[in-house]
Amino acid sequence: MPTARSIYERKNRPLDALVHSIIYLCASISIVILAGIVGYVAFRGISSISWSFLTTVPSAIKGTFGIAGNIVNTLYIIIITLLIAVPFGVGAAIYLNEYAKPGRLVSLIEFTTETLAGIPSIIFGLFGYVFFGITLQLGYSILTGAFTLSLMVLPLITRNTQEALKTVPSSYR
Repeated sequence: MPTARSIYERKNRPLDALVHSIIYLCASISIVILAGIVGYVAFRGISSISWSFLTTVPSAIKGTFGIAGNIVNTLYIIIITLLIAVPFGVGAAIYLNEYAKPGRLVSLIEFTTETLAGIPSIIFGLFGYVFFGITLQLGYSILTGAFTLSLMVLPLITRNTQEALKTVPSSYR
């Protein structure tokens, strides 16, 4: 006597194969289109990128164009962000894993970090500009960007450190 599972498998196998084929076809078409767009942009734009473009600061007076200032400012923001977020994130994770007693406070902090990790970056950007830029009068600056980015990566650093600490055997603690 056939079981319900064997009847289901025989009945839906051709339909499953068709659906899988359609999904793979759609995914393949999407990848080909994306690769075409990236290839076109790279082919057309690679001639515009030169060493002077990467190392020159833009100046309307001199008539020069470049992104050196943007690269340096990005590095400043990353360094300041890591100097702020890593100590707080690792410290919070160590406290939550090693010292805090499981309870409502730990659950609330973990829930908050999970929620903050799911907030879109545009919301963080708007909040950072309004709070740090306007309210604290930091304006459009490296500090505004670094503080905002610190708030954005803090939950990720905390949760990842917590998960890493959970894998450490008790004999090493």
